[in-house]
Amino acid sequence: MAEFYNGQAITEGWAIFECDGSENGPFQAMKDDDQDVFATDDEVFVHIVARAAEGSEYHLKALEFLRVHNPIEHAAITQGKAAAMKAREDYWAARKED
Repeated sequence: MAEFYNGQAITEGWAIFECDGSENGPFQAMKDDDQDVFATDDEVFVHIVARAAEGSEYHLKALEFLRVHNPIEHAAITQGKAAAMKAREDYWAARKED
């Protein structure tokens, strides 16, 4: 199981939060509301992808953690809202089968 530690993320103004019961999945990358770094969560998504594209191991690990633990959020970050909607359908359909 992949692990992710928010230490660096918090210093950058974002974190991966556990969101039990959210229709958007259990872990989500979000801006840290206590800091004034990002105006929206979408800005966080752009930041994570840009740093990962530059080769940042930390940001690549964040994406991998989300790919494994919340494919809905991973799709939203890497492929956009339409992909996230499809991933949400698939994620919850798989849980109904369990």
